[in-house]
Amino acid sequence: MENLRPWIERDIEQAQTCHADAMLSALLQRASNNPQTEQPQLLDMCLAAVVGLCNTRSGPIRESLKKYVKSGDEHALYEPFIQLANGAFAGLGQIKIDGMPDASELAIMCQQNDPKNMEQYHQDLKSIRRPDVVIIPFLYNAFPEVAEKTNSEDLRRDLATEQPEVALRWEDVLTCIEFKRPTKKDFSKPKDKYTVASRVLTKPEYLRVERPLEDPVLKVPAAAETGISKTPAAEPAPAVEPRRSTRISKGQSGKRKADEPSQPSASKRAKTGDKDRKLDVTVQTGLYAAEMFAANVAVTRIINLIVVDDMLWIWYYDRQGIIQSSGINIIQDLPRFMVLLYALQRFSLDVWGRSTQFKRDEKNVSHNITIFDKHLGDVDLKLLTSDKDKVKNYGLKGRATNVFPVTSKTLEKKYAGITKDSMVAKIFWAEEQRTSEPEILEKVAAIAASHPDTVKGHVPDLLWYHKFEEPTSEIRQQLGVPEPKKGSRVLYILIFRKLLPITELTNAEFFK
Repeated sequence: MENLRPWIERDIEQAQTCHADAMLSALLQRASNNPQTEQPQLLDMCLAAVVGLCNTRSGPIRESLKKYVKSGDEHALYEPFIQLANGAFAGLGQIKIDGMPDASELAIMCQQNDPKNMEQYHQDLKSIRRPDVVIIPFLYNAFPEVAEKTNSEDLRRDLATEQPEVALRWEDVLTCIEFKRPTKKDFSKPKDKYTVASRVLTKPEYLRVERPLEDPVLKVPAAAETGISKTPAAEPAPAVEPRRSTRISKGQSGKRKADEPSQPSASKRAKTGDKDRKLDVTVQTGLYAAEMFAANVAVTRIINLIVVDDMLWIWYYDRQGIIQSSGINIIQDLPRFMVLLYALQRFSLDVWGRSTQFKRDEKNVSHNITIFDKHLGDVDLKLLTSDKDKVKNYGLKGRATNVFPVTSKTLEKKYAGITKDSMVAKIFWAEEQRTSEPEILEKVAAIAASHPDTVKGHVPDLLWYHKFEEPTSEIRQQLGVPEPKKGSRVLYILIFRKLLPITELTNAEFFK
């Protein structure tokens, strides 16, 4: 896991940026009753609708704000933030806005996790992470002993500020929230009365990856490890600001975009073994996103939050890249924070990025999906996602190839010699602008057919494939990110005959 950190750090450095209001508008549209239609009025409508809740003179929201501004260290931020968010969810669930659905049946809530370790295996290696606070479905059983005695919702909310009795599972976590309290500055007090106003600017507007105190290769001092970087600009950042890293190598490989380096720069490679270096909060949160991608099949997006003092940033991850919003001051710009929670509360699992087409069985050993094919009708696939021969991806950007053994009654009937043990499914995010793998393999098959003695039997045998029609460029077009379709990716699933290792051949077969 430590060896992969520099690649995560590189992807974070290349993150694009957008205005916080643009991100909020996009999330609201995704959560709305009509997500395919642009609805520029939604943000203003929602801001106006939540102001009354912000101005409630008593109750969990006001009390949590008062407690939050008195927090002296990072750990002291967790409890008031959780109480603020969960109190807000209770109130926001009652707010009705035209064009917006009721709260999702997930009934999300914030739950403290730190200092509980969360573990996950990648092939045979175990990673251990410890996010501070997570958003999970309300009914997720983090306190099984308590659940046996009572089903009280009030008690469940009270327990949200305690570490879980059992370790949380990455596949059940919807969002990770990472906190930093670097400055020990005094927070401004909550406003007596909130109004629908322009966004309160934060400083910095955007987070950057911090270098350690001294770069071991460049031998130059870097900014102090505060978890945030200082920006000299006094003027507001533009609505969309392309991000560029100044420490990127120029090498590239065949499957990468022209402006994407094939490996981290020399300085990053030199720091790979530096396990004692404290991770920047942006990289730390990116590693959580990588765990969430790896824990679920065909994840389309991850949304995490970073909170530094009284400022919050929204981080959006998909296989095309990363986008971070400008900051939101959760004390002085409380209505915008409430709108964020309002949108998340209305996310279905699909909007969260967890594909409900891939249905996990009760024993958690496989995922099942049925896809309509115009030639074959319904094609049933059972992905053996817990099989020892699976190969899972760990990372943020790129093709993110996963390979699982698969069974299919439909395909077994169609092809001679196919049994339940002779197929594999390859799931990956292909770049839309490139020639697709099925097209390439179709040409390869034609060549093999014309050379039966020398080629046929020595090339991949593609049995079936499907392309999911949801490109990653959609969110970038909504946000107004420059060149939104550049590097856009789309999900494919390919079914092949299973190949065996060459080491299973011996003697003349091996030589041939």
